[in-house]
Amino acid sequence: MKAFYKALDYFVELLNLDKCGITIKTSSGDMFVLNKNIVYIESSVRNLFFHFASEVVQASGKYSDYSKVLREDHRFLECYRNLTVNMDYIVKPIENDFLLKTGEKIPISRRRKAEVIEQYTTYFINRRGF
Repeated sequence: MKAFYKALDYFVELLNLDKCGITIKTSSGDMFVLNKNIVYIESSVRNLFFHFASEVVQASGKYSDYSKVLREDHRFLECYRNLTVNMDYIVKPIENDFLLKTGEKIPISRRRKAEVIEQYTTYFINRRGF
């Protein structure tokens, strides 16, 4: 019976996560996006980019503000300075990078590598229900 309730809690959480989203400010106005559709966000030379499976959207605002909100959703992990990734899109870690389902590789902080890999591994195990 305990396993049943654990599974039920897991599916309720998944349903709630599917509805979570964030409003980003773009040059064409505000845009609401579901967290599950964000592959990663990055900040580079005063520019902020939201990467999706099929497009990249430039946004305005502070990376730290968006990253903080996204990291409240346990799927998101800051794996490198100014780069926050949705762990649902990670295929596997390869040396100092994560390979993503999009085919891209994004860096893992060398200084925080053990911590980042541990967070990803914990998420991966919990997601699989092991």
